Amino acid sequence: MTIDRSGEKTLLKVGQKNATLGSKNISLPVATTLKNGRVMVPLRFIADSSGAYVSWNPKSQTAYVAKASNEIKSKYTSDKLNVSRGAAIKLPKVSNLKEFTPKGYENLNTDYYFPEGKSDSFFIQEMDVISYYKISNDRSELIWTARFDSTKKESSGLSFLPYKLLEQDGQKPTIQGRINHFNFMAAIGEISYNLIDNNGKEINPGQKPVDPTNFFFDIPDEQK
Repeated sequence: MTIDRSGEKTLLKVGQKNATLGSKNISLPVATTLKNGRVMVPLRFIADSSGAYVSWNPKSQTAYVAKASNEIKSKYTSDKLNVSRGAAIKLPKVSNLKEFTPKGYENLNTDYYFPEGKSDSFFIQEMDVISYYKISNDRSELIWTARFDSTKKESSGLSFLPYKLLEQDGQKPTIQGRINHFNFMAAIGEISYNLIDNNGKEINPGQKPVDPTNFFFDIPDEQK
């Protein structure tokens, strides 16, 4: 089997524990095999040979192969905050935490929260599940995730989430300063926005049609 990646060829032979990557010979942890007409090769080798990051989440029994496109990486490093944020949520996500499936009535809304002036970390909320990601090495790693009960008011330690946490996994972050909140409403094609201070007060709320090329824009009064 030959894999051609931008002119660099990888050659593997069924039943052998070695491969050729360009001009280099590489040893494989196990031999390649043929099963149901398909060549089975170690996932880590394919990921490593393509420059991707690979990891295994034993809690969800999920393998992650993460590699961001050059376009997304370029946009993430943009000096325009809204462009960087738009790219941030598109970077490949990896996790070694428990997976919580949102419960309740599907309302097609998704909430995004960014610390003021930043794009290197963010929260995503879907119904009763919220997840916190931090970006490094061109990928977003899930740092903390939780399920909450929106009918029960209780301090969660996060100004924008004044609800009782029912279950959680990972390390809950401590956020200092204000939070930018974007609520994407897919059903009507609009996004609402506001700043949230340390006391949970909403500042400069507004709403506008969604730009399909980027959900995010500069919120009035945001300090960069």
